[in-house]
Parts: sequence; structure tokens; C-alpha cells
Amino acid sequence: MNICESLTTTAKLFPDRIAVVFGDRKWTFQELEQKSQAAATVFQQHSIGPGDRVALMLPNAPSFPVWYYGALRIGAIAVSVSTRLAAGEVAFVVGDSGAKAFVASTDAMSTVETELPAHAELRLAVDEFGEPTEDAGEKFVSASYQDTFNQDIYNAEPNEAALILYTSGTTGFPKGATLSHGNVRSNVYAFNHLCNMRPDDNVLVAVPLFHCFGQNALLNSVLNVGGTIVLQQRFDLSETKRLIADQKITQLYGVPMMFSLLLDSCTVEELAGVN
Repeated sequence: MNICESLTTTAKLFPDRIAVVFGDRKWTFQELEQKSQAAATVFQQHSIGPGDRVALMLPNAPSFPVWYYGALRIGAIAVSVSTRLAAGEVAFVVGDSGAKAFVASTDAMSTVETELPAHAELRLAVDEFGEPTEDAGEKFVSASYQDTFNQDIYNAEPNEAALILYTSGTTGFPKGATLSHGNVRSNVYAFNHLCNMRPDDNVLVAVPLFHCFGQNALLNSVLNVGGTIVLQQRFDLSETKRLIADQKITQLYGVPMMFSLLLDSCTVEELAGVN
């Protein structure tokens, strides 16, 4: 059992189906699978393996699933780091989790790198598409575009740790909440069933992927059924309305403020296709 099966199994069944839409670019399940395999290869070449913590400070962009699944497929524990944290707060999360690797956007890396603890030896700055901008770039490219890719993933026990997500820390220091592979897979199956997620769904994701909602209820759950994720970096009313129409969005998830704004500004016809 491995959370990564949401991607790897679906890539076997529907390799040419669109997995992620971001801006004017689209990635099939096979392409996303190849990218995550390349990310896993980079981790392994830097001695990252089962049980090691990998901190990810990545925005709502293809870079997140690439390196998220890259870590999970080798049995590493993905530590989600909010992109809204200050450098000192990031250093606390990385230090508290004992992360051996830190992957961040280029801008974030330039801001926080000097604050990171020494045990985070592997530090990768990546662009929004997941391509390393330094260090592992050549290895990543060569692994990304190989003609075939290894489908084998780490076979975790259901109770093995898979993710660490930190609380908001409003009343003290944030605390890391550990989720197991079995826990997340159970949640995925529940969302698939209760929300009637289907392979022909186009799901708009504007809530942050570093949060449990965006990560498990949406990213893992939508890919698990072979649906398409339309990524929005952040909620913007005008852009959201355009994406709903242009991408023929069938399911939309969010927080009350988002729905209130949409209901105030959209006609019934504009939201007719959304469940």
C-alpha cells in the first residue's frame, strides 16, 4: 500500500488521460508519472530512502505533485510546508521534522535557505513545473525523458507514516500531525465514493496543496479515479469564473468565502455544469 498508487496505478490504466492542467499546459498521467519517477531518482541518488523526511515548500503548481509523489514512491515521508510561512517558521518545521531534504520554489529557497538546519543536506530549488534550477537538474532531465520508466514503488504497511502536516500554531509552536498510508488511502476511497468522483471529472483546485484538504481530498482523490485536476495558484474570482467555463469544470471545492463570492457574481447558467 502506498499513497503514490493514486498516480502510479492510474498511469498504468489511463496513460494518455490528462492528469493536470496548469495555465495553458497539460500533463498526461504518464508524463506526470515519469516526472515523479525522475524526482524519486534524484532523492535516491542523494541517499534519501524509506522513513526519511522530505520537506516540500511548493505552490499550487505541477511542481507539487512531481516532488510529492517522487518522495512517497520511495517510502520517504512528505512534510508539507506552508508557502505563507516566514523564514524562521520554515526553519522550525524543517528542524522539528528532521527533514533530510528540502524542495522549494526558487523564490522561496532564496529567502529561507540560510535559515535551514544543517541536517537538511539536500536542498533543491525548482521552477513551477518541477524542473530543478540547480544541482540535480541534469540528473532530473535524463531520468524524465527515458523511454520507459520503473513502475515499482515502495510497498508500505498500512500503518507506516506517509505524511507530516503541521498545525497552524495559533496558540503555540505548530505540531506535526502524522498520517499513515492506510489513513490517507481510506480517506481517498471515502471521497471517491461520497463525492461521486469519476474519470470524466474536471476538478478545479484553488485551495492550497500543502494543506490536508487540497492534498488528500482533492489531489490524491481526483487522480485516484483518473480525473483531471485544474490547478489555480490561488483563488481569484475572475480567473476562477474563466476556468469554470474554459475547462468545463464539473466539481468545485473550496471554503465558504469562495462559494459566497461565486454565488454573488455568477449566473445559474455559468455554474450549471458544476456539481
